[in-house]
Amino acid sequence: MRGILDTVSENVLAYLLEHLPQTTPHSDWIPGQLLDLTMLGKLESDGFTGFVAFIVQQEWLGGVLLYQGKPIESWRRALGGIENRAEAYRNLQAAQPLCAVRLFALPPVVVPCIAALSVGGDVQSYHAQQVVPETMQAQLQARGFSGAVVLENGQIGQAWYFQKGQRLLEPPLPEQFREGRLHLVTVPAQVPQSVVVQAASEANAQQRAEAERLLWVLQNVLRQRVGDHVNELLENNPQVFAETNPEHLVRHISDWLEDNFGAAVLEQYRQEAQF
Repeated sequence: MRGILDTVSENVLAYLLEHLPQTTPHSDWIPGQLLDLTMLGKLESDGFTGFVAFIVQQEWLGGVLLYQGKPIESWRRALGGIENRAEAYRNLQAAQPLCAVRLFALPPVVVPCIAALSVGGDVQSYHAQQVVPETMQAQLQARGFSGAVVLENGQIGQAWYFQKGQRLLEPPLPEQFREGRLHLVTVPAQVPQSVVVQAASEANAQQRAEAERLLWVLQNVLRQRVGDHVNELLENNPQVFAETNPEHLVRHISDWLEDNFGAAVLEQYRQEAQF
């Protein structure tokens, strides 16, 4: 479920995210480096609900959406389009020292509706001119619709958020839609997983994959020296190869190779493992 990420253009989505409801500033603009672990920990303990906007050189870069203190969605403008979730969160962290950040508080009820932009469920699209706003609102109320209504109009867009058929926040719907495409996207079935947890999980998976690659290269190098005895050799030294942190594993392998096979084999391994 990717909300409207695959439906609207990058420019429209960036415009919507840059103009998320900003009616209740929770802070002034501050240097990004001040948004440290202490401040994030306080936001979590306070159960802060809202979003953190990131700008760099007066340009909107991205944002993190928080629900009861937990980052449940993140977006970042990139050359390849709008990144979201763990990828955006990691890259915003890296860019944070160059950014200015500002916190905006939001009612908890609206946050799942905003998250629907990129982690929502079913998307329905219509020609905007064929939709009568007053009639649409009555129909949304009758069906208890929860999510976002997005108007895509050229390079810009506008969004309205609904919870159980009731419109949240400003602005009101217009008297008529003159042009463009209209998209209705429902809220996620459940609160999305924290992007912090997802980022940590992906980082662990990447580490495991890299550790497996390093061991695979080691097996190939050793097979040239000891033939079919390579598995026995590795099984007899489990303490050396049980490490899953690639950086630590490289050190263990390097020390073990040099002690048991000499500098030439170690150099061969370094070249083939590309480190």
